[in-house]
Amino acid sequence: MLPRMREILVVPTTHWDRDWYWPFERFRVKLIELFAAAKVAWAADPTWRFSIDGQAIPVEDYLEAIPEDADMLMRLGAEKRFAMGPVYVQSDTYCTGGEAFIRNLLIGREISLRFGALQGPLYLPDSFGHVPELPMLAAGFGIRTILLMRGNDGVPGFPHDARFARWSHADGSEVRLVRLRDGYGNAANLGLARGEDTPERKASGLVQVYDPARACAQLTAAANRQLEDGQGGPFLMLAGSDHVIPRAELGEVLRAATDGNTIYRFADLNDVDRALWARDPSGWHHHRGELHAVGAGAVLGGTVSARIYLKLDNARAERALVDVAEPADAMALLVGIDDPAAAVLRTAWRRLLKAHPHDDITGCSVDAVHRENEQHIACALQAADALRRRMIVRLIAHYGGQLPGDDRQAFIAFDTSGHAGMRRFTVELDLEGRREWGDYHLPRLYAIRDEQGQAVPFRELARESSSEHPHTVLRLEVRGDLAPFAPRRFVIDPIEPLPRPEAEAEARSMILENERLSATVRADGSVDLVDLRSGAAWNGLGRWSDQGDVGNEYDFVPLPDEAERIHADLAFAHAPTAMLCGGGMRVVRMTGELRLPADASSRRIGGALVAIPVIVDYSLAPGEAWLTCRIRLRNRAKEMRLRWNATLPAKPATTRAGLKFTEVTRPAGAQPNHDGKLIPPEHPADAFVAVPLGYGISSGIGTSVVAGAGDAATGGLAVFARAPVNYEIVDDNGGARLAITLVRAVGWLGSGLGTLTPEAQCLERDLEHVFALRPYAAEESADLLAEALAWRHEALTGLIWGYNPPVQPVDHEPVIALAPGAVRVSACKRSHDRERVIVRLHNASALPAIAELRVRADRVCLLGLDEEPRGDPLVVAADGAWRVPVPPQGLVTLGLETARG
Repeated sequence: MLPRMREILVVPTTHWDRDWYWPFERFRVKLIELFAAAKVAWAADPTWRFSIDGQAIPVEDYLEAIPEDADMLMRLGAEKRFAMGPVYVQSDTYCTGGEAFIRNLLIGREISLRFGALQGPLYLPDSFGHVPELPMLAAGFGIRTILLMRGNDGVPGFPHDARFARWSHADGSEVRLVRLRDGYGNAANLGLARGEDTPERKASGLVQVYDPARACAQLTAAANRQLEDGQGGPFLMLAGSDHVIPRAELGEVLRAATDGNTIYRFADLNDVDRALWARDPSGWHHHRGELHAVGAGAVLGGTVSARIYLKLDNARAERALVDVAEPADAMALLVGIDDPAAAVLRTAWRRLLKAHPHDDITGCSVDAVHRENEQHIACALQAADALRRRMIVRLIAHYGGQLPGDDRQAFIAFDTSGHAGMRRFTVELDLEGRREWGDYHLPRLYAIRDEQGQAVPFRELARESSSEHPHTVLRLEVRGDLAPFAPRRFVIDPIEPLPRPEAEAEARSMILENERLSATVRADGSVDLVDLRSGAAWNGLGRWSDQGDVGNEYDFVPLPDEAERIHADLAFAHAPTAMLCGGGMRVVRMTGELRLPADASSRRIGGALVAIPVIVDYSLAPGEAWLTCRIRLRNRAKEMRLRWNATLPAKPATTRAGLKFTEVTRPAGAQPNHDGKLIPPEHPADAFVAVPLGYGISSGIGTSVVAGAGDAATGGLAVFARAPVNYEIVDDNGGARLAITLVRAVGWLGSGLGTLTPEAQCLERDLEHVFALRPYAAEESADLLAEALAWRHEALTGLIWGYNPPVQPVDHEPVIALAPGAVRVSACKRSHDRERVIVRLHNASALPAIAELRVRADRVCLLGLDEEPRGDPLVVAADGAWRVPVPPQGLVTLGLETARG
């Protein structure tokens, strides 16, 4: 019997950063050059194939300039000679949201299918680490293989040399992983002498000398590294790298390299997928969890906090779309309102996703790129807000607006998480008038009252002039009782000022207290926090620290011999400034400044200092188990890192971090160095960071807080966040602190490129971070992810105009409601094909759950994340509820159909 031929799969490709060390339009010129070369190769060799980097947006960008090539690409897709997708852009999964990644796949898949060119595997070669829920997100689209490079090396137990593994998630999803051990360009630049493929030489336009014999030798050498490692196939050669233009001569190289034992052939990633699934994976390493490690495919740790303004603005835009605009449209559909204006959500998501590629949202490109990112994010926010305003008008027309006989200014609010209860939410009101333009003026003092006339806790976040009209815009933070997907109305009620002695005593008080917490604000802006139920005390929360950073946009690099400086001498005022708040909400505002060295040179020689204005608000409302901390600052220092710190009574063994749909536990110590390279011991988090320190609920004050065991169920301190953050556990002379980065200011790109990026210094940037400080007992530990996600969730709100119809006596029941528990609504939206309403359920618990769902629908179908059917319609129970199993830290997507919508 003849020996079986070994097959080498050669994939002509390119890794296409839409923008990076050049701005987008300059790269588009090169993209046109790339497709021009591809057209020559397609014409010269009928076996030649090309894959455009696992994403769809380069095709969209190219056809925007040369639309006449669309038919050609469709024909090549049908012939399996051209492949793209499945994502729209190769996003960073730590700096963007889970629902955003699902939209990324929906849009990328739609475009790729239109061209008949959909790649099955998920290809994310250069993203800076990978969240643990990625197998679940892939499996929801029928994706069974993931290819990636970064984040594997150094993961405990992950074999250093492995090319294949199994990767699973807590919900039971599992994919096969191709680790690009030799890089995503292991067969790139074939035929060129070493040194001719540098970015500088490519950018200069110098002629590169191609040698076919050298190309053959380079290809076989790259293949032999895989052929000889004993792991078997598929043997994958990626003939392309960053912005590499394909060569038509590659077919000749394949034919020259083929011998009696080995055949080299053109392939795409679908061929890799089929070959991989023909293997028995039982001997492969099985991994569960994130891929966020170091080594040859290093995760670039400073990227989560580089150009932090992008992360803050993007998180706000994602909430505006996912929590507000999409549910408003879906709710309207369920009550029979189909507004064509909702189509703007499609363009809003495409615009926002253009800011999500891994070199964009991480802040790792030239300044011009990030100016355009800001515009993308701003346009997505504008679209979301415009639709919110329109749908509020349509929903008020259905539900009614004015309370009968009440002519006070009012607003309406809907919970969109599926749960009834007390919520803190924000409201932005354009106070243009009641019935006529300019006929309303906000009273100096007022209360916010609910429909029962009860005063509710609230505070003013901003009262300012509009940039669109000559009247006031009011931004409020309100804690009120909301109904799931049903209206609640609140009025602005003018009141008389408090008697002077009582008002002055309230203004002098630096203690915030309710039935759960007691917080004492110190003169340096820090706070001492006591959990009144357990007695656990946390002192010195909220001190600031700074340190020189001579790194780049990718990584923090400290100044030699400079220690991080803790600020205990901030020039804060002792009394809060005049603020409007009421209904039991208390706020202490500290206004002051940090004085920091102007730059790294000033740090070395003790030179000039600059003043950074800082405002810190601590607020607490009745019933809340967390203290809200709102930080605003304007950066004026360069080459530095500024952090917020929580002093810990002991160093924990581990930390916990809430990500998109799950959480991870990490060692509290520094990451190991690799090959002598300093690896900063920072980690990314999104929904929360928690420090387990081992205590439970006691009957009295005085519970001791001690270091807890690794992953045991313990109490501790959690910090909820509104946007992704970097954090670190720092040893401090026998003590410890949790440090969260507020801003990194650096001035160059890095990655072998000496490009200056002065706007990465974030000078004169106004930044706002919002945290919640949540002491938790052991009994509350399992609910942190659900609580943190609920805390950051926004409500749908809007102004009720004086001419809105009065409240109707019917149709006030929720259109969607969940029974209490860990399951929440992660998304409520119109389906991508616009034919039904999608409700996605997320179980934030580590245990399986049964969601009890009540919806105003005639038919409920189980779907995948790709919104394709997954079985027969569900059957409603006799009590009118649909009961849906949701796996641990998993997602279930439902399609709702109703005769009304």
